[in-house]
Amino acid sequence: IDQVDKEISALNEEIANVKTQIDQEKETTQAITDKLSDLNQALESNKARLMDLVAQEAQYKNIYQTTINNKESLQKRLSKVDEDQAQATNQINRARE
Repeated sequence: IDQVDKEISALNEEIANVKTQIDQEKETTQAITDKLSDLNQALESNKARLMDLVAQEAQYKNIYQTTINNKESLQKRLSKVDEDQAQATNQINRARE
């Protein structure tokens, strides 16, 4: 009977140790789950920020391209005005002759 009591005691002690290990693993799992949740929230936040920045970049590129196009158009118009002025000056000079 002493032998059986010792075995029961040893088994109960082993069960207690396993329960302790399970509790520790549950705590670790919960901590990992919480950390994963935090990281997923940060990921979503950073994705949204990235999308905002990409949209902003596209807007800036569009503004830049529009500015380049306007500059080219203004240069052409200025060149045309210079040509018209030179032509008018030539006509005035010919009319004076």
